Amino acid sequence: MRTWNMRMTCTYEGDNNKITSLAVEQKDDQGNFKPFSIDVNSPGFVVFVYSVFTCQHLYMYVNAAERGLRLASSTGTFELVAGDDWMLSDLRVRFDGKLRSGRPTAEQIADIEGRMNQCPVSRNLHPSGVHESRLVLTR
Repeated sequence: MRTWNMRMTCTYEGDNNKITSLAVEQKDDQGNFKPFSIDVNSPGFVVFVYSVFTCQHLYMYVNAAERGLRLASSTGTFELVAGDDWMLSDLRVRFDGKLRSGRPTAEQIADIEGRMNQCPVSRNLHPSGVHESRLVLTR
């Protein structure tokens, strides 16, 4: 099995949850998280992993804003698992958001989670196992 883990911290402002800061880290082979950045030496599959994570993030904060849920910050965790043949088996993403304003309903949360899986990158994924997108919003 091959596993990629990333985590993200983000802050927002305004009615559209405009990003004011964003930091992403990737877990290394020793199990430690290190700052992540893309450059010409980045392995293509790692760029792909990052694109899945950030696509889900985009659909999370945009859809939250469309429902009047104004975010102050969020943290996200992401795990993508593939077999030795590189075929995707499991995808897990979770965002924990701190609200500036708005009171989410269970229906809104479920709708945003569903929309997260509709981002263009996620729509093209067909993991054979778990495909889980979770959102938790608190004050």
